[in-house]
Amino acid sequence: MNTSISQAFQQAIEFHQAGHLPQAETCYLQILQIDPHHLDALHLLGLLAHELGRNELAVELIGKALALQPDFVEAHSNIGLALKELGKLDEAAGHYRKALSLRPDYAEVHSNLGIVLQVQGKLDEAAASYRKALSLQPYFAEAHNHLGLVLQTQDKLFWSHDVTHQSETKKRKVIGLIQTRGIGDIIIAAPIAQYFIHQGHEVFWPVDDRIYSAVQAAFPEIRFIPIHMPINMEDDNGIFSYFYGQPFAELARVGCDTVHSLYSSFHGMGVVNHKLAQSLKFDEYKYAIAGVPFSQKWKLKIARDPNREQRLFQQLNIRGDYLLMHDEAAGFKPDIQLPEDMLRDYQVIKISELSENPFDWIGVIEGASVFVCVDSCFANLAEQLNLCERKYLFLRSETSFTPVFKNNWLFMWTIS
Repeated sequence: MNTSISQAFQQAIEFHQAGHLPQAETCYLQILQIDPHHLDALHLLGLLAHELGRNELAVELIGKALALQPDFVEAHSNIGLALKELGKLDEAAGHYRKALSLRPDYAEVHSNLGIVLQVQGKLDEAAASYRKALSLQPYFAEAHNHLGLVLQTQDKLFWSHDVTHQSETKKRKVIGLIQTRGIGDIIIAAPIAQYFIHQGHEVFWPVDDRIYSAVQAAFPEIRFIPIHMPINMEDDNGIFSYFYGQPFAELARVGCDTVHSLYSSFHGMGVVNHKLAQSLKFDEYKYAIAGVPFSQKWKLKIARDPNREQRLFQQLNIRGDYLLMHDEAAGFKPDIQLPEDMLRDYQVIKISELSENPFDWIGVIEGASVFVCVDSCFANLAEQLNLCERKYLFLRSETSFTPVFKNNWLFMWTIS
C-alpha cells in the first residue's frame, strides 16, 4: 500500500468511527479509484452502505471483498447484516455460519445468527445461538434481550422446568437463581432454593455483598455468591451488570444447568415473562417462573442464631408484654398513631439499628403481643414464619408489588 492510499485509508477510518459517513465514503471511493481491489476499502465501504440502508450495494461491495479473500471473517459477518435486512435469511445464516467456522468464539456473530433463526421461526436453534453468545460474553445485553424474547415466545421461561424435571428427575442438577437484592425479596424466594435442594439439587445464588454474610448464615444450604455494586448505577450498563450481567456470569462460571431470573420487573431488558408478570403478584411470579408450588413460600426454613437473638432481646430491655413496631422501609414512613389502650397495655419496642442483621429480630417478633409494621423484610419474616398472632400491616406499594399476606394481618393506614 503506497503512502497516499495508506493516509487516505487512515483518514477514512477516522471519519467512519466518528460517524462522519459522507466524508468516509468519499475517502473510500478515492482509494478504490486508485486501487479497485483494495480489500479493506471494499469491505468498509460496504459496511458503510449497510449503515446508510443501501443494503443491495453493501452486498455487492462486501461480496467483492470476499471474492478477493474468502476467509475474511468480518466480511462474512457484515454481509450477513445486509442480507438479513434484504430478507435473504438463508444466505445471511450461511455467511454467519462461515464466519463461525473460521472464528468459533465470535459472540456477536452467534447472536446475529440467533436473530436470523428467530425471524425464521427456528426458536430452539435461535435460543442455542444466544446461549452460545452469552457463554462467550456473559454481559452481552442484546443477546440477553433476544434470548428472553425467544423464551417468552415459547413460554419456556415458565414451562422449561416441567420438561427438565420430568426427563431428569433423578439427575442432580446445578441451579442458579438471579435476584441480587433486597433482603425482603431473598426471604420471599429462599423457599424456592430450599425446594430444589430438598429434591437433591445444588443451588447457587449471587447476592449483593452487603447482605451476603447475613443470608449465608440464615440459609447455609444455599451457595450464595457475593456481587459488588458498581459505582455508576445510573448508567444502564451498570444497572444491567449488577442485576443480571454479573450474576449470570457467576452462574455460568460455576456451571449451572438451569438459571431462573426471579425479577418480575426489569425495565428495558428481555429477561421477564411479561405474560406472567401482568397476571401475578411479584412473589407469585417468582415461584411460577421457577416452577415451584407457591405454597412452598410458607415452608421457609431459617438457621436461627439463639445467641444473637438473645443478646438483642436483652439490649432492648424488655420488661413484660410488648408491642413491636417497624415504621419505615424504602423511604416509606407513615405517621402511625398508636391507640391509647395499646400505649397503656404494652411496652412499645421499635425495630432499630441495634442490629444490622434482620434475622436477629426473629425472636423479638416471635415474642411480641402485637406487631405493627410496614411492608418490609420484617413483615415477610412474620408472614412466612407465622410469627405473632396480632399483626397490623401498613401497605406501601401497588397490588402487583405487594406480596401475599395471609396469616392474621389487619391491613391498615391508621390503627383504630
